[in-house]
Amino acid sequence: MIDLKGISQNDAVYALAEVVGRVGYASEKWSLFFFQIVNHGISLDVLDRMIHGIREFHDSRRLSLRKDFIQGSLGKNVFYMSNNDLYQSSEINWKDTLACYVDPDPHKPEELPLVCR
Repeated sequence: MIDLKGISQNDAVYALAEVVGRVGYASEKWSLFFFQIVNHGISLDVLDRMIHGIREFHDSRRLSLRKDFIQGSLGKNVFYMSNNDLYQSSEINWKDTLACYVDPDPHKPEELPLVCR
């Protein structure tokens, strides 16, 4: 568990360096697992809506929605990938990714699926 509480206080530079170190360590040690970050300031309502949107996006009944964003749609700033290393990796590592390019030209909100806005 990584606590972000001290970042917004007076000794923010020290706290930020400590948090960056902890996130780096957790990412290396637990990269195949998850670690929890607390006191990040994101409201429970926003988190709940985000989780709901993720579930909607990955709902099998909405497969056509994902097809619109499959990798290979060049020229778009938003795209969807599933198992991008399936035939290159010695292990099967299932992952779905919704990517948004924001630099140099940010995506338009309407480019995102409605459930992801």
